[in-house]
Amino acid sequence: EDTISQVVALAASMPIVRYGGTRRTQTLAVVIRGIAIGDIKLHGNEKRILKSIFVGFMNGMVCGILAAFVVSYMYGNPYLGVIILVAMVANMMIAAFVGFVIPVVLKACHADPAVASSIFITTFTDVCGFFIFLGLAKISLPYLIR
Repeated sequence: EDTISQVVALAASMPIVRYGGTRRTQTLAVVIRGIAIGDIKLHGNEKRILKSIFVGFMNGMVCGILAAFVVSYMYGNPYLGVIILVAMVANMMIAAFVGFVIPVVLKACHADPAVASSIFITTFTDVCGFFIFLGLAKISLPYLIR
């Protein structure tokens, strides 16, 4: 609250960070399909998880760079753009990881991953994304306030 009240642009920028939701939805759909057709098993998914995280990194970089330019231009503060970029990259990587792992874990627990995964993944990525974004903002507060 203190950080947001000092830099109002953060409140307006927070929904951009939540954009990681698209990454988690894509990953979740692919993993649930893979589980359903027997392509993804409970063990031996390390390469697939790393590939998913790498794709999340690349998505985060592309979308984050675009968002960083827009936010930097709109608010005249390049530090805010860097914070958006780092938060989006981290959030998309986290979304890719939990979007893969949570349905597999739920399947191992004999729960239907198609029904139960979404709420866990959404909550986890939103909390992590906002924590990263606001944590970076708090650390960078002297550069954000001019």
